[in-house]
Amino acid sequence: MFYFCSLLKVQLNNIINRSLNNIGRTRTIPLDAIQALDVVMRHLPSMTYTPVGRSFFSSPDGYYHPLGGGREVWFGFHQSVRPSQWKMMLNIDVSATAFYKSQPVIEFMCEVLDIRDVNEQRKPLTDSQRVKFTKEIKGWSFISFFYLYRL
Repeated sequence: MFYFCSLLKVQLNNIINRSLNNIGRTRTIPLDAIQALDVVMRHLPSMTYTPVGRSFFSSPDGYYHPLGGGREVWFGFHQSVRPSQWKMMLNIDVSATAFYKSQPVIEFMCEVLDIRDVNEQRKPLTDSQRVKFTKEIKGWSFISFFYLYRL
């Protein structure tokens, strides 16, 4: 790990020094240095938050903003490294997006199909309900938990 970090630091310093030396001579922006700094600055947030595109989101602890249909709002931030006059700047902006709630599939189905209580549902699902729910979960993967009890 130390060798990798040292190698990354040396390579990053070489890229930045080479790019900064060329700034006075040319008017081009050193894109390789900007990309290297952007990767370094995004490393820690990508390990602690949920990355989506160029934004990072945290799970809703202490707030709850349901959207209906089994979805909720997660708030986060967007960050990017940008060149400005004579120095680099870190651009940070707030963002929000919709995530599916973490819940059992039966509860999710009730929310999507507007079923108030699954225990009061006496009839089987209609064809339109099955089609709507199938479209909603298409392409998903599910995690099953089995508990073994010893008697």
